[in-house]
Amino acid sequence: MAVGDRLTRRAARTKANMNSQPGGAIFTETRRASRAPYNEGVLEPASLAELRRRHPNFSGDWSHLARLEAELALESGSAERFARWNRWRLEQPAVDNPRFEPVHLEGASYRRADFRGANLDGAFFCQAQLPGCDLREVSGKQANFQDVNFARADLSRSDFTGAQLAEADLSGVTAVAAQWKLANFSGAQLAEADCRHCDLQGAQLAKARMPRINLTDADCSGAQLRLADLNEGTLEQTNFAGADLDEANLHYANGHNANFAGAKLDNADLTGSSCLGANFTRASFHGAILRQANLGRCQLTAVQGLLLDETFLAGDEFTSQAQDPWNTLLQTYTWRRLPIMAAWMLLFFAPFLLRPSIPTPREMIEPTPDASFLQLQEAAKKLPLQSPEFERFAVDRYYALLPRIASAENWPMQFWLVLGGAEGLIFWLGTILIVAAIWQRGILNVYVARLRQKAKMFRRTPSLAEYCGQFHGPAEEDQGGAAAAIYHWLAGHLTERVRMTGGDIVRFRPLRLFALPSWIHQILSRWKKLWNKMLPDWVKTPPPASLAEVFGVYRMHRVNRMLIWASFTLVAFVWLRLAAMAYLGM
Repeated sequence: MAVGDRLTRRAARTKANMNSQPGGAIFTETRRASRAPYNEGVLEPASLAELRRRHPNFSGDWSHLARLEAELALESGSAERFARWNRWRLEQPAVDNPRFEPVHLEGASYRRADFRGANLDGAFFCQAQLPGCDLREVSGKQANFQDVNFARADLSRSDFTGAQLAEADLSGVTAVAAQWKLANFSGAQLAEADCRHCDLQGAQLAKARMPRINLTDADCSGAQLRLADLNEGTLEQTNFAGADLDEANLHYANGHNANFAGAKLDNADLTGSSCLGANFTRASFHGAILRQANLGRCQLTAVQGLLLDETFLAGDEFTSQAQDPWNTLLQTYTWRRLPIMAAWMLLFFAPFLLRPSIPTPREMIEPTPDASFLQLQEAAKKLPLQSPEFERFAVDRYYALLPRIASAENWPMQFWLVLGGAEGLIFWLGTILIVAAIWQRGILNVYVARLRQKAKMFRRTPSLAEYCGQFHGPAEEDQGGAAAAIYHWLAGHLTERVRMTGGDIVRFRPLRLFALPSWIHQILSRWKKLWNKMLPDWVKTPPPASLAEVFGVYRMHRVNRMLIWASFTLVAFVWLRLAAMAYLGM
């Protein structure tokens, strides 16, 4: 008690002297900002020398450090431990913190110290060394622990709400049920930390290094985890609702039954992660890498930017609400839907069968005359051939048809006449679109059926290159996209790359366009006698990659969708026109 009273009296005298001088508070802040310790005069020389030996990097208030040393000297677990400390903080309010006296212990060095029962709200512990310390149930609200070493410390049930822990080292800490709301862990080290049931709502964890962290049942809703490293972390039943995980590293993380509803996972790396039964409702996956991830039985309603790449299903198929490219292909291209689609498209030809309207070339050159002209023509038949009326009728008829006959000599007009004019253009355009759409849809059904069978066999989705084609990925614009895929496909059909020791040689081979299709190539290769002895070498040349393999099944799906919508537009047009003509009595 005598040591504590003496320190209190000396600190009071020092503070009174400082306040009596002009700008005393400014002097204290200046010393603290200069990272040099101050208030040496309140301590005995021997005590000051001992503290300097034990805390060589100390840059705070020596009187605060001496007071803390006096509390730590008491028996651990006693009722008097930190009682005077907490009372002192309440009795001496400060200007910048009306409730607690600010504690300046920057650079203090304590190893395996017991801080249980201490009130560290608003304290300054910047660059302090506290490895292995016991901080269970310690209150450190709004405290500054920037660049503090907490390695292997016990922070269970501690309350660091709003605290500054940027660049702090919390490797291997035990922080079960800790309250860390709105705390700043930017750039902090949390490797192998045990943070089960921890409350990290709205915490700042940008660029935090957290490999093999345990966040089971933790609440990280609204947390900022941009560029965070959660490699091999345990995230079972963790709440990441609304969290920002942009560009986060989730390599081989365990996120079973975790809640990622509304989370931002853009450009995140989930390679090999297991999120069985997780909730990804309204999550954003633009540019995310999901290679060999496990998303079985996940809620993927209204997700955005999802690109599955050899992703394991681990049980059930994905929910039908998932609008990613792979699920779109699975739901669209089934053999049961092909005849239904074809039947709808064939309705295009019904109006032309009910009411033929495509004119012949003669009808286009010599259109059907009206009633008055027919009456005139009948009257002309009764006139003598040499009568002036008949000559006038023949001349008028001739000069009326002369421009049409003269224009028919040009090949564009001949093509237009054979086509049937506007009516023929609509008919043949619709026919070509419908045949192309049905034919392409059948080809896509074959490719998707193969990929579906492979997915069921291996219980995972195909690779991204198998159903989205080459030059496609999370960052498609960096790989060239569809234009690069078309260029690569054309180059494969017109050139041949020969591998040699000094480097590959590219040769111009336009005849590769006429190479045998891959399915004929496979059939012939099974007949060994025919293949080895009878067939020439140009037949054995492997065909270049097909358009579906290079351009991608999903890109072809988008082309097929445009063809189908164009076909449906023409079907609606011809039926609406037929209805209008029937209504008008035409």
